Parts: sequence; C-alpha cells; structure tokens
Amino acid sequence: MQIVHYGTIDLQPVLSVPLSGTLCSLYEMSGEGVSCSLPGKDSMQTDKILISGLEFYAYHGASDQEQTVGHRYQVDARLEVDTRPAGLSDRLSDTVSYSRVAKRLMEVGTQEQFRLLEALAARMTQAVLADFPSIECIVLKVQKMVPPMNAIVASVGVEIVRSRSAEG
Repeated sequence: MQIVHYGTIDLQPVLSVPLSGTLCSLYEMSGEGVSCSLPGKDSMQTDKILISGLEFYAYHGASDQEQTVGHRYQVDARLEVDTRPAGLSDRLSDTVSYSRVAKRLMEVGTQEQFRLLEALAARMTQAVLADFPSIECIVLKVQKMVPPMNAIVASVGVEIVRSRSAEG
C-alpha cells in the first residue's frame, strides 16, 4: 500500500480491499474517516459532496421491541463526484443535489425496516448509487443514537464504503 501525500499531510492506507476488480483503499486522516480511491484516480483529487448529521426516527433493531419502539438515527455521507462542471456553470443540474440525496436516505431509513445497521447502511448506499449515476463512490456512516444496551454510550454505528464499479 502506498502513502498518499496531500499538501503537508501524509496519509497511510489502513486497508485496501478488492471489490469486483476495483481496489478501494481506505485512508485515515485526523478523524476524517475513510475515502475511496478508484483505479486511475487520486482520492485526494476527487471532489466530495458532504451531508453531515442527517437525523430521523425509525424502527430498526435486532429485537422485536426495538422494531416497535424505534430509535433516533444519524447519517453522514461523503459522495465522491466530479463537481467541476457545476463549478464552471453554477447550475444545480450539473451536480448532485445533496437535498435529493438526503431525501433518498431518509426514505430508505424511514420506509424500510432492518434488523442490523449493516443492512440499513448497505441498502442506503445501494439506493444512492442506483438513483444518482454521477456519484462514483459513497462513504456512509449510520449511527443509532443512545442505543439500548448494558452500557451508556452516545451512539453505535457502522461506516461503509461502496463504489459504482463494485456495484457491478
């Protein structure tokens, strides 16, 4: 695995995973989480659209009680997309509408039901990649706020990376 130099910061890959012939490298930088590096593209040169702190109330959970009572969820998404056309034209039609992506994430989160956060996150990324063809890769973090467990924690969650080429 190769260190990526970004200005004065060196990023060390923490994991490289082959996905359908694509090597997706996960990088850690100052708590920023992971990003996806596609072949022939420098992940630090890829534009990103960010959605942070999207919240909704839904009925996911391993137990029947969790699926009845419900919980508050929080989603963060990092969408890798070429924003240069929109930067030049200043037209929404030349980019991905973060409002439409947020709405789609909310639809999946509130209208479908899952036992596991992993399944919820996988379905959300599948829906976004299917509905927004210009998104090349998505890093999605889904958290269940104040989960029912024998410890006091602010949240539990998953963070997954899915790329278009890995979808098939």
